[in-house]
Amino acid sequence: MLHWLYPRICAVCGEPAGRGLSLCEACRRRIPRLRKPICLHCGTPLSRVPALPGACDVCRGFSGEFDFARSALRDSPEAHRLAVDLKYHRALHLADTLAGFLNELWEESPRLRAFPDWHLVPVPMTFARLHRRGYNQSEELARALGRLRGLRTIRLLVHDKKDALSQTFLDAPARARHAFQVYKASPAAASGRRTPPPRLLLIDDVWTTGATIRACARSLKRLPGVQTVGALTVLRVEKSSRAGEPFPPPP
Repeated sequence: MLHWLYPRICAVCGEPAGRGLSLCEACRRRIPRLRKPICLHCGTPLSRVPALPGACDVCRGFSGEFDFARSALRDSPEAHRLAVDLKYHRALHLADTLAGFLNELWEESPRLRAFPDWHLVPVPMTFARLHRRGYNQSEELARALGRLRGLRTIRLLVHDKKDALSQTFLDAPARARHAFQVYKASPAAASGRRTPPPRLLLIDDVWTTGATIRACARSLKRLPGVQTVGALTVLRVEKSSRAGEPFPPPP
């Protein structure tokens, strides 16, 4: 009766989505997944199959802070809208929907399926921003994916500034400098009071330049006992030099 009185509406087209769903089947199929060919290291989409891991333009000049990174969706108006609604408009029900796309990616990734003992590490935000927003979208995604995969979510990172400038206002070089300054291992992990698991998977909503993931992965790699650090993001957007926008505008 509740479903009849309050039917679930598709978050993209506004049509009925079906019991317990946030997307109708047509919109779910229409959202473009990020398919191969991709860089075998960072997951950047490429025009041809790469010869070696880390051979793309994005990877050149970096020292391999993470072991691999993958994204589930290409930038599109539909994916863009879902990511913005979750991040800025308190559409927390979309965490399960977007985690479903991450789960699809998981099933297609031998590197992820090779080990059953991954622990999910959400990318942190400042305490002030968390207080204002009331939630961390990356943590919501990690918890939702953890429920689907039967995996634990652990907090091993902190944002080491009280209220730093949002990275949406920075270009790519400034993002990199800023990220390496602010993302740190939590005090418990850094002091050795908390022993981290050997295989960690960073979870975030959007990959723009990769600066946040690289900074977080470098901090995790420095912890004793950590063997592998991977990264999963929902949406992969094109690099943009424009500032002040939540994401680059959808195509």
